[in-house]
Parts: sequence; C-alpha cells; structure tokens
Amino acid sequence: MAGPEGKGQYMPPPEQELATKVLQIQSKRFYLDVKQNRRGRFIKVAEVGPAGRKSRLLFAMSTALELRDHLTSFSEIYASLGPPNPDNLPEDGKLKSEVMIKENRRYYLDLKENSRGRFLRVSINKMS
Repeated sequence: MAGPEGKGQYMPPPEQELATKVLQIQSKRFYLDVKQNRRGRFIKVAEVGPAGRKSRLLFAMSTALELRDHLTSFSEIYASLGPPNPDNLPEDGKLKSEVMIKENRRYYLDLKENSRGRFLRVSINKMS
C-alpha cells in the first residue's frame, strides 16, 4: 500500500473505535476501548497513573470472554472477604491467582493484598 506521496511506504490499516469508556478509580484513570482492525475486534485497556505513567493491555475478543469469566470469579471471592486486616496479610500477598493461555500469550491474574489494600493485577507474557 502506498503512502500519501506514493513512495511505496506501508501504511497499516487504521483502527476503528467501536466503543469507549473512561473510569476514574482513586488517583488513576482507566480507558477501556473496543476497537477493530483488519485482524478483528479487540479490547484495549490503558491505565494512566497520577504522574502520567501509562500501561496498556490488549485482548482479542475470544480472550476477553474468558477473562470476563475469571473476573466474575475474582469479584465473588473479593465480595466474600471480610475487611482487610493489615496485621494479618498473606505471606506473598496473593489471595487468588489464575493463568490463562491463549494463542501465544500467558495472562496472569492475581488478586492481592498489601498494606494499602486489595487490588487485581493483570499481566501478560508473550510465549516464544
């Protein structure tokens, strides 16, 4: 595909934004976008911290469906926990963990607790 000047530069097809939502949680902003490109639909989650630090996660729609089921399970466990007790924290901080393997990626979901409270950590590692 030629560039604007016709110099033969490859221009990837644009992403089309289908839906977007912005959440403010404590001092962080989260942007949730459903997008589409030539490979299909996907979800992009971006976290922006108070100093402008950004983190992004991308999920294919098929991965997002399984992720939703895990998040429901994590939510139920979170709701069943009593109030946090800073004097009785789990040794590694983990309250529940799951690993999802989809295509060539591992998705780690950890419900954790530390002295500041409880939180969900999601991370992705690309498998070789």
